[in-house]
Amino acid sequence: MALVIIIISWCAAERAGQYWHVADDQRIVIDEVAGYLVAASFVPFSWFAAAIIFVWFRLFDIFKPWPVSWFDNNWHNGLGVTLDDV
Repeated sequence: MALVIIIISWCAAERAGQYWHVADDQRIVIDEVAGYLVAASFVPFSWFAAAIIFVWFRLFDIFKPWPVSWFDNNWHNGLGVTLDDV
């Protein structure tokens, strides 16, 4: 299921980036959804786990440690937009 979400995000981010002429436009949020769902798919569901995953996901998204920063800086297309959140 995670792979399907990643592929959908990749395709949608690619098309949206072409439409708005910015690869990682702030209006593109499907990559955020894909990243969160992929992270959440590795732990059993609970509201506490969902909250912790969200906080960690946002921290990683803000600070973009390596290799996330590499995708963000080098792949200016739908796949890079998606992978910097996955």
